[in-house]
Amino acid sequence: MDIIIAVDGGAKILKSLSLIPSVLVGDFDSLDIATLNYFRELGVDIRKFPAEKDEIDSELGSMVAQEQGAKIQIFTGVIGDRIDHSLGVIQLMSLLKRKGLIPHIIEERFEIGILENESLEIHCSKGELWSILPLSGDVGELTLDGFKYKLKRAKMSFGKPFGISNETTENKVKIDVKNGNIIFIRWRERPC
Repeated sequence: MDIIIAVDGGAKILKSLSLIPSVLVGDFDSLDIATLNYFRELGVDIRKFPAEKDEIDSELGSMVAQEQGAKIQIFTGVIGDRIDHSLGVIQLMSLLKRKGLIPHIIEERFEIGILENESLEIHCSKGELWSILPLSGDVGELTLDGFKYKLKRAKMSFGKPFGISNETTENKVKIDVKNGNIIFIRWRERPC
């Protein structure tokens, strides 16, 4: 069963799409009262938190998803102008991965995922732009197939970002991480 959780100002997007979330969470610093009341009148479960808290709003949404038993968590609308919040969500994804969950960010122009000691094989289009970077330390054995710059059980050191701007050469790619964790960014639309 899919669960939609609106986090703070993200509720405005859901309203514009005529989607009704199961739960609305946040401190509501970026949500207007009219939208809040709209969902309240529809009977949406609303959970308000204080502005001064230890969790970012995306983490609150993730906590609610975990309460509901969600193993796969897809975040959207979380990467924006606030680099601190964007990095916070990426760190949250790393924590969720360590808990055995499957976090993923899907935005209009790109998607972001994390692999830790595992493989991903996915269909794609030739010519897609991908970046693959160590997330929290050196990666011991990284294999990339279906890319212009292939790797075979290579070491990728944290802080040495040579995995930026790789290009797909096949209609399917495989990323295999044997020792460590990586973050991948798959661009749907080429950045400027």
